[in-house]
Amino acid sequence: MSKFAYRWLVIVSFALPTLCLIADATIFAHLIPPDLKAAMDRHIVQETSSPSWAMLAPFVGAIAVLLAVPFQIYGLLRFRPWAPKFGIWLSAVSYSLMPFYGASVYSGLTSTALSLGSMLWGIVVVLPYVSPQVRRHFWPDQEPAGNGT
Repeated sequence: MSKFAYRWLVIVSFALPTLCLIADATIFAHLIPPDLKAAMDRHIVQETSSPSWAMLAPFVGAIAVLLAVPFQIYGLLRFRPWAPKFGIWLSAVSYSLMPFYGASVYSGLTSTALSLGSMLWGIVVVLPYVSPQVRRHFWPDQEPAGNGT
C-alpha cells in the first residue's frame, strides 16, 4: 500500500464519522424522533445537575482522548515509529471509556458512519503490523520478517 493510500485511509477513518456527527447536530437533526431527543436531553440535564466523581472521571478521560487525537493523526500521517503503538493504546483507552458515557442517539446515517469509521480505524491500526509495505513506511530500518540472515 502506498503512503498516499494509507494517509487517505487515516483521514477517512476520522473525517467521515466527524462530518456525520456534525451533520447529525445540524442538517440531519430532523432524523432523530423529537420524543427520543427530548428524553435524552432530560437525561443529560439530570446527570449534569448533580455531578459526582464517578461522572467526572470518564469526562476527564474523554478530554484526554480528544486532546491525544491530533497527535495520533499527525503521527500516522507522518509515519512516526511511535504512532501505531500509540494508536492501539488510544483505541483501548477510548473504547474502555465508552460504557461510562451512557446512551447516545444518532440518526441511522451517522450510526453507519461511526461503525464504518471504527472499522477503518481498526484497519489503520493493524496495517503497520500485518502489511510489509506499510511496516516499511513506519520502520524503514527494520529487517523484513522471514529473512533468515
